[in-house]
Amino acid sequence: MKNTVFMTLMLYSILSFAGTPACTGPGEVKVSWPTNDPIWELCYLTPSNSSAADGSSLEIRDAYFNGFYAIERAHIPMLFANYTTSTCYRDWKNTNSEFLKADKIENPTRPAITTCDVSTSPDQVVFNCPFKDLSTADPNDNVGNAADCMTGVQVEKYADRVVLTTNHSAAWYKYSSRYTFYLDGRVVPRFGFGNSNGTNSAITHWHHAYWRINFDIDGPDNDEVFTNNDLMTTEFFDFRNQRRNTTWTVKDSVTGRGFRVEASPEDYLVNVNEPPHNPSSYHNTDIMVTKYKLAVGNSIPEYSDTPGQNNLGNCNMNENALVNGESIANEDVVFWYRAAVNDIANQGLVCKFAGPIFYPVGDWQLSQYSLVFDNGFE
Repeated sequence: MKNTVFMTLMLYSILSFAGTPACTGPGEVKVSWPTNDPIWELCYLTPSNSSAADGSSLEIRDAYFNGFYAIERAHIPMLFANYTTSTCYRDWKNTNSEFLKADKIENPTRPAITTCDVSTSPDQVVFNCPFKDLSTADPNDNVGNAADCMTGVQVEKYADRVVLTTNHSAAWYKYSSRYTFYLDGRVVPRFGFGNSNGTNSAITHWHHAYWRINFDIDGPDNDEVFTNNDLMTTEFFDFRNQRRNTTWTVKDSVTGRGFRVEASPEDYLVNVNEPPHNPSSYHNTDIMVTKYKLAVGNSIPEYSDTPGQNNLGNCNMNENALVNGESIANEDVVFWYRAAVNDIANQGLVCKFAGPIFYPVGDWQLSQYSLVFDNGFE
């Protein structure tokens, strides 16, 4: 009897805090994984429905991990293509582009395939879904068929993870965005930089994508930010040449729950031997931590260095418009992470993925939750 009461109370204590997203905003779609007794629940927006001026790629909102509020929003409101010829674009992120859908949602045998997934040759174009290389007449160059093409977001549910994938375009560029949420609480965002038809691939250039992550663990207040083990109290930015041995942690100072952010192996492979910035000296900031701000008029959050604007030719990204010395001690903070890739002239058709890894820290009570349901208390 005592054991039954104990388990009942433990189950109640676990489920009593359990939150779940409403996903009732315009364009929001809810995902629960696993489908029964979910560990991760969140809302997503397609690129065409995403927030910020000219969109922000695949957008994650109101993500709950094991019933705890974890991420208020994760998206990419700033995206650039910067050429050595001094041509530069601030690309848009709200044009859905077709990609191959998975064969099913639950445990698919064929996952979603984006432009970036098939762009594996340095000089062969893949064009649009179903990704036939039109430079040859070989029918075996087809990947999939037109009936398998889709726009929007593909959700794939596996035993240990749920994956969300999309494809979007800015003229000849095809960008792929993917988020993977794991059973153990890891979050792996990835952004792919691709070229569908070879335009300007003969010019060396950089791509830069800036994630904006508002973790809001257990609510917007009481955020603490650490660089390695050092508590940071004012807004700051870090650089690429410091990143290999550096981690950043955002956590709630009351509950102790949070996420540690690390650069991924893909980032190391792409960038470790490259200079920290492009020849025009734009985009030499990799990490920014800022106080949560509202744009002019206090009507919408500040999603970039140019609130409410995304002018195509403006590549002079101004980090000082975001990082300007405000206090972040026990505030609502926003974490920015830049993924950058370098496309060498005549080798730029190999698509490159980059992005960070988020590791949960603190007590998310996942082991207790799993123990209860593993023992049949559903």
